[in-house]
Amino acid sequence: MAIDRAAYRAVLKSPRWKQLRAERLAARGPRCERCGKVWAPGFPPRLSLHHKTYERLGCELATDVELLCEVCHEAADGERAKASQERAASARWDARFAGWMRARFGDDWEWMDRFEIEAYEERFEEWLENNDDD
Repeated sequence: MAIDRAAYRAVLKSPRWKQLRAERLAARGPRCERCGKVWAPGFPPRLSLHHKTYERLGCELATDVELLCEVCHEAADGERAKASQERAASARWDARFAGWMRARFGDDWEWMDRFEIEAYEERFEEWLENNDDD
């Protein structure tokens, strides 16, 4: 999901976001919710509030965020980026397959049973191997 960077930065600077982080810290303590690293009393926790989803940007639920140390936050951002790339690649493959099928059967291909479609998916994979320039 692409987000508006300006809106995102505004959310992170908002009093509501700071309050959400403070509430989470009070409820969970100064502990990374992934690795469990704990900050000793008297030391400010170096934890950031991480979006697990941007679906409700600015109106986050408690389940939409987690407190993470710098290492876990970087890893979580990498996981999200990888998942986004995988979704984009899957959507691209689906679109290319649909176009390939439409070129052969017109719009009626969508009415084929799933076993027939799966057989054509294998043929499409072979076609990709022989014809894809990517």
